[in-house]
Amino acid sequence: MHVTLFKALKSIKVSDEAASAVIDDIERHVESVVNNNIKAVQADLAAFRGEFKGELAAMRGEFKGLALGIEALKHQNILISLLISIVGLAVAVGPIVAKFIH
Repeated sequence: MHVTLFKALKSIKVSDEAASAVIDDIERHVESVVNNNIKAVQADLAAFRGEFKGELAAMRGEFKGLALGIEALKHQNILISLLISIVGLAVAVGPIVAKFIH
């Protein structure tokens, strides 16, 4: 690209020094634009990482809450089973105890 631009400038009778200066200015401008775009992409990536980490932390919290809920259901299940066993035992033993009382 440099050579083509240099030749185009020379074809319109621009001096070597002026053509080199134009090419140098364009190079600096392109480099500046590219660097600015890289910085913008890096900022976007950093923001995305922050959002992702926040979402991940929220999901971890939700999973912990779900695990606690499942654990509570297990304990409720054990309690219900125990109560059913007690009621069953009372139903089975009730008539026998009643005979002893009367």
